[in-house]
Amino acid sequence: MDFLGLNNTEEENRSASFAILPIPFEDTTSYGKGTVNAPNAIIEASSQVEFYDEELDVEAYTAGIVTEEAIFFNGKVGSEGVDLIEEKTA
Repeated sequence: MDFLGLNNTEEENRSASFAILPIPFEDTTSYGKGTVNAPNAIIEASSQVEFYDEELDVEAYTAGIVTEEAIFFNGKVGSEGVDLIEEKTA
């Protein structure tokens, strides 16, 4: 599922001005595990958001928003996990 439920074409994704990068990193959670599920929950809930922004008087999504694939940490925690995030966002 894509942010805002946009279902972009590949061309729209290539020309997007903004990117959503799901980062399900739960390394620092000490109580109430489950933050790893937050990125998917946010993307799913975003399909209920209105496109029109009254304050800006614009439909901001028209600038293009691509939803990237989530980062998979494969057991990397601590500084290794942070390094992976930095690598993917550089």
